[in-house]
Amino acid sequence: MPTILQITFIVGLFLIIVAIFGGGIEVKEIKIPSLAPMPRILSFVIGIVFVGLCIAFPGLFSPEGTMTFAKLKHDKVDNIESAEIDSNITLDKIHHSDDLRVTFAFPFKMFILDTTERKNGALILMDEDRHIRAKITRRALPDVTDVRIGRDREREALEKVGYTFTYVAPEKEENWRNWYVLSGLTNDTAFYFKRWYLADGIGSIEFTFPVELRPLYDKLIPAMVQQLSFGGCPA
Repeated sequence: MPTILQITFIVGLFLIIVAIFGGGIEVKEIKIPSLAPMPRILSFVIGIVFVGLCIAFPGLFSPEGTMTFAKLKHDKVDNIESAEIDSNITLDKIHHSDDLRVTFAFPFKMFILDTTERKNGALILMDEDRHIRAKITRRALPDVTDVRIGRDREREALEKVGYTFTYVAPEKEENWRNWYVLSGLTNDTAFYFKRWYLADGIGSIEFTFPVELRPLYDKLIPAMVQQLSFGGCPA
């Protein structure tokens, strides 16, 4: 059975052919009368739109809806470019915030970007049901600016409220720089927090998501982290 994408492409191609030849086409029981100039122009424009959508945005016609992502045009902003995670997922949206001095990429069809808290140092990414799945924040530095102490204090605080850790980084002494990662589980929710101690604050990206979506986020998280850059200190 032809897919919606295939049908749309064929219809678009047919409209272009009709516009070029001006009608007067008969195929089996289908007969297209000769067209005046304006209908020919309209047919051509609509055909081009249909064909263009099929080529540029095939994910729009996918039956899987929001969990299927098209391989879209690669954009570049501040040396960050869209990244393909696998054959079905693409970081196709680039956002730069002057308030947080951060640039990052995310899958446009998976997340809704909420910038209403940007003045308070937070950008929020929600799924289609308006559940918060990721936050990018920039906060003031604490009184103690030692990154190791910061990680240990946060880990201790989260353990007291029931968080279980499955991954803590850096794992090796020689890998200590200006960042740390805390990742694990709390009830039926998985989390991943990465924080960078910058010259004038702490930049963070935080993910919280249902455990059953972990295979997806295991690919999504490293791709988004790699494409994230805080001004003043590379992520």
